[in-house]
Amino acid sequence: MTWAHAHLWRHPALAILGVALLLVLPPLAVRAGTRAWASLPLPVPSRRVAVTAAVAAGALFLALGLLFPSHAICFDSVEFSIEVWKGQLRNLRWYLTLASYHGALRAVAAIAPMPIPARTFVPVVNAFATGVAYVALAGAARRLGRTRFEVGVITLLAWTAFGNLQLGLFYVDVYPVAQLAMALFAWTALRALDGDGHPVWPILIAAVGPLFYIGLVLVAPAALVVVAAELRRRGGLARVGVSILAAVVATGGATMPAFGRPFAFRDLLERLVASSGAARGLSPDSSLLPADYLFSAPHALEIVQGWILVDGVGVLLSLTAGMVLLAKALRGPLDLRTLLLAGLVGPVLLYAALMDPLWGPYLDWDLFSYGAVATSLFGAYALVVCGRGWPRERAFLAGLLVAASILHLCARLNALEVDYRAHLAESPAHMSDVDEALAPPER
Repeated sequence: MTWAHAHLWRHPALAILGVALLLVLPPLAVRAGTRAWASLPLPVPSRRVAVTAAVAAGALFLALGLLFPSHAICFDSVEFSIEVWKGQLRNLRWYLTLASYHGALRAVAAIAPMPIPARTFVPVVNAFATGVAYVALAGAARRLGRTRFEVGVITLLAWTAFGNLQLGLFYVDVYPVAQLAMALFAWTALRALDGDGHPVWPILIAAVGPLFYIGLVLVAPAALVVVAAELRRRGGLARVGVSILAAVVATGGATMPAFGRPFAFRDLLERLVASSGAARGLSPDSSLLPADYLFSAPHALEIVQGWILVDGVGVLLSLTAGMVLLAKALRGPLDLRTLLLAGLVGPVLLYAALMDPLWGPYLDWDLFSYGAVATSLFGAYALVVCGRGWPRERAFLAGLLVAASILHLCARLNALEVDYRAHLAESPAHMSDVDEALAPPER
């Protein structure tokens, strides 16, 4: 099982850069972290700065994606492009994303001087979705860190997670939308916990998000933390009531494009089940893995390799410092930020363990990619909080972990297609009717 960390050999400069960062960043982080300016709080940016940063980040992702486009390694990107082009809303797992992307494509095509294929339009929009997500990650980091150094560490560990960065490079699929929704949920939820924002925003995202991509149901436990925190405040019941009412109205109205009437949830559920593809996997009647495979050694290896690929540093920190932080939060005093982030990470990790990736854990890596938002934020937050009593050691470790994350990018960024047939042999597709063109070569 080598597919998570395999391709530094693509160019000698990548290995040299990775080793250099491992040597330079830890002492540099100690030097920066012990300066007086690093212990000051980070000023609150204006809305104009935040919007400008989001547009600039999207433009940067688009430029990088045009120069270094990612390569599709399974059929999902083709299917997604076809669905966006036709606008037939057949795949209800992507329901509102398909509806909004198709509408936007038709609007742009009406004024464009030349035809715009969906396969070109989608990655452009996705680049800006990831750009906004990255600004939201920085906004969440500012909420989580006390000082400029802490905010910088959390931001860098979130930005350098492979599962976050790869989705911005001319990527054709639904997962940048899921990434954006999860990042916005984390930021707005933290604002609500701090009393600086209305709980309607995270509750709306939690309610409507699954209609953009079904996997966003994973934010529901964290949304309950927001509700519980709000109910503890004076006037919180009224704010929660308004938020839930807004969520019900928005979710009910969202069924209009596909079914022509609001609150068509039964029809939505029936078509969602029909488009799940469950019958093609290892279990004939479920999208989850069967018990005999769930507790097998190959599955355990696939989980480990999958998370090393998506966000190895974030998962490592979540399962070490994160568990320490969670234990303290449960013993008291109550740390709502920890409970919120743990409420995101727990479902993400459980989902990755239980869900059947039809194309195989390697080709279907992006099925779990947007979970890097949760693991990177929780892991980095746990690092800075648990290390506050040891500032120099914490700074050294933070520099080492950022270097390790960048080293992983050197090995894996835009290299998913390299040796993919060999990697597919190590983690084969689970589909009963897998395309022979994707079958691994005989060994």
